[in-house]
Amino acid sequence: MNLAHRLRQIAAWLVDLPAALLLGLIRVYRYVGSPIVGRSCRFTPSCSAYGMEAVRKHGAARGTLLTAWRIARCNPWCEGGPDPVPDDGRVFKPRCACTVASTSSPSALTGHPERDGALAAADPAASPASPNPASPNPKPHS
Repeated sequence: MNLAHRLRQIAAWLVDLPAALLLGLIRVYRYVGSPIVGRSCRFTPSCSAYGMEAVRKHGAARGTLLTAWRIARCNPWCEGGPDPVPDDGRVFKPRCACTVASTSSPSALTGHPERDGALAAADPAASPASPNPASPNPKPHS
């Protein structure tokens, strides 16, 4: 075996080392931390499975960014649901599954337009189209 071939093997091992360490950390979390915390992921696949796939598919750096962004979105204000690892490796997708409802607007119910229509139909007081009988209609300024 010549020296150049051996150096290429060492370089390849060093390049793969960060991803292998991250995959090992995720495996430790899955067997030790996950049973303690409980299964509470809002997404499919779970955040740990997503992290493993992201690191395998995109490498240590981009896989870590994708996983961190996914974990940051796993909160009560996010709808969750299916969220596969992107093939192109973009961290921020054009269509985010999370929408935080605005509390300053009385018409903002959940922040999800498709669900707001159903909720507004079920609760006429929450609908901006229904007039409030306690307040008179304002007259336009001339």
